[in-house]
Amino acid sequence: MDYGKLIFRLLVYKYMPPLYSICITNFNTEDSVRQSLESILTQVDERFEIVVVDNYSKDASLDILKEYDRKGIKLIVKRCSRGLGRQIAFENSCGQYIIGQMDMDDVFKPYLSKLLQIYHANFEGYMLETSDVIMITPRKLINMIGGYKDLNYLEDHELCSRAAQIRCFRFLNFKIKDREIKKKKPDRQIKRALEQQYSMLRDSFRIGLGTSYTQGIFKITNIKKKPSASLIGSLVLPWAFITHWFYPQFHDKFTKFFNETDYEVKLNEISA
Repeated sequence: MDYGKLIFRLLVYKYMPPLYSICITNFNTEDSVRQSLESILTQVDERFEIVVVDNYSKDASLDILKEYDRKGIKLIVKRCSRGLGRQIAFENSCGQYIIGQMDMDDVFKPYLSKLLQIYHANFEGYMLETSDVIMITPRKLINMIGGYKDLNYLEDHELCSRAAQIRCFRFLNFKIKDREIKKKKPDRQIKRALEQQYSMLRDSFRIGLGTSYTQGIFKITNIKKKPSASLIGSLVLPWAFITHWFYPQFHDKFTKFFNETDYEVKLNEISA
């Protein structure tokens, strides 16, 4: 370990807080976490901090994150939903600007600097979401609208809708994600897909969207080859509806009709 470099980072962090906080959530991403994190680390300097909240991963990804924790990232391990994890990361960060949704199942292109340049030149003070769901926003705006809700899916959509209600949201067709690294163990793909469908539908009901936002999620690869999976899939929708009442509700008429692309700003309309 380069202790000189570590001490320098600690001194910089103490006396010159970071400008940007990259807030990340993680759960069971051993196949991608190292590549993903390295693709971020190669793009940051002393202006950035990286805060990762791990939801007690059951695979090797938590051990990998602990390696990077010793090298300077801030790692927090806590049982949580994705939305609560994002809020925990936010509360344990101190940057003036929050960069969100750069999670550990994606590898990122070296476009972060360019995206930040575009943001400051054209969207200062706004919450900006890109077409691949990366978000940049001032810390004070997240505080103003109340932070992330305890949702496992659609937590970013719900947060953006609240920013849009106070006219502080913009959408940009700009992609920084290079590729998604899918988990191995293909024998469990159907089980994972059904679990994701259930959680997404349940949380969609919780914020008042019903099935309108998730109408395409039953199109699973190979589901026709497994009739049992198709049968189970037919039970997901009613079970999600029944069980969503046992969770906190975040219904809002604005959110029901909110669509990120309605707030799109074209690249040819901004200064790069």
